[in-house]
Amino acid sequence: MSLIVTSKRCLIQTVSDMTSTSQPKNIGFANYLDEIPIRPDAEVFLKKFRPEAISQASAFTQISVAGGPVQDGPLTANQTRDKKSFKANLNIQTISGFVWEMPITSYSTGGRPPFIPESPGQANNNEPYLVWLDYLVQQQDIPKVISTSYGEPEQSVPRAYAERVCRQFAQVGARGTSLFFPSGNSDVGRDSKCFTNDGNNTYQFMLTFPGGYPYVTSVSATMGFAPEEVAYLPPSNASLGNYFAPGGGFGNYFARPAWQEGVVPKYVEALGEKYKGLYNASGRGCPDIAAQGVNFAFFWNGTEGVTSGTSAATPLAASVFVLVNDALIAAGRPTLGFLYPWLYKKGYKVLNDITKGTNRGCNTEGFAAGEGWDPRAIKDVHSWGQKTMRCFGEILTKGDRSLVNTVTVAFNWFTLTLLYISIRDSYWDSCHKTQERSTNNEELHCKN
Repeated sequence: MSLIVTSKRCLIQTVSDMTSTSQPKNIGFANYLDEIPIRPDAEVFLKKFRPEAISQASAFTQISVAGGPVQDGPLTANQTRDKKSFKANLNIQTISGFVWEMPITSYSTGGRPPFIPESPGQANNNEPYLVWLDYLVQQQDIPKVISTSYGEPEQSVPRAYAERVCRQFAQVGARGTSLFFPSGNSDVGRDSKCFTNDGNNTYQFMLTFPGGYPYVTSVSATMGFAPEEVAYLPPSNASLGNYFAPGGGFGNYFARPAWQEGVVPKYVEALGEKYKGLYNASGRGCPDIAAQGVNFAFFWNGTEGVTSGTSAATPLAASVFVLVNDALIAAGRPTLGFLYPWLYKKGYKVLNDITKGTNRGCNTEGFAAGEGWDPRAIKDVHSWGQKTMRCFGEILTKGDRSLVNTVTVAFNWFTLTLLYISIRDSYWDSCHKTQERSTNNEELHCKN
């Protein structure tokens, strides 16, 4: 059974997701490696699963950055041969299925970045994030939520380049834009690829870039219902999409930021001597949140299929947060932007804690999910014990100026109960002041 857009909206309880204000708000998604969203595929997807949104197939904006491709027609013969646009199609179809009334912007960026191969002769298929970010910070208006379904091994990225990208992410977040990236589909590392490429060939857990940056939100994937658990598809389940186990762990490039100090050390301490030497206990912990990521229905080249992965969970999570922004704008408040430290101090309370599952890899069981933060699933599936996005739907304003949400997220037959959470004005003020201070001190988090 495929997970259709109505099911996802029901599970996350965003069935009644009409936007609450006419003020500008929008969502974007980034594409690389010659990928572009295919309008005819988006049209047939929306016609089947959300017909009232079909106009979005022709309405979303395409922007070319550094020669990135844009097109309005179907896949060409060469694109079909090379199997292009799976991720781009997944993003536009997932996002438009949730928030079709909001302007949607697709960025397609050309080129390749600096690259460190993990094995001799390996092709450079990394994404030029810095080119896209340099373009973004020069624009007057940018989306307040941006989803990206791409990533690569952290060690394949030169450290100096990674630090430059980190600083640009900080600038984008300071402008009130929330950036969502997948935690990856290679667990703590595929068994045959758990070796460092620094010449020492050290056996080590691997983290996905750029989800390990302090200034982006790393998204993991869950599966199942009542209870939800860490997603996992072994090779024998290939019919449900590509084999994967969500990535998660600790980065080597960036130290653990201050907002994780209240939760991550507890998990590390509980591990004791287990996996000692296989991971950086003082590194930035990933992921931050999680959302459903198995068996998503989507169309490619006019044909319906299914796909799974954190690349599917990421636009789903981003779509939920753009609805939160919509409510904040209606209440006269700034958009969420940089989600920390709010997410780690208070925001996690509206998310489900995922306590079942593990991200096996590197010939180990990997990091197990449990109560609270963990690198397997964060209150939906990774980090906070995995928290699903069930509690973000519509945010309303009370007379006392505190925010109350009426949310529910649904998946076919399963509907979660309403959850109410109050967030006082003073907290939002302190959150954004902290955001400004964090940006001013970005060197602290962009280097070890």
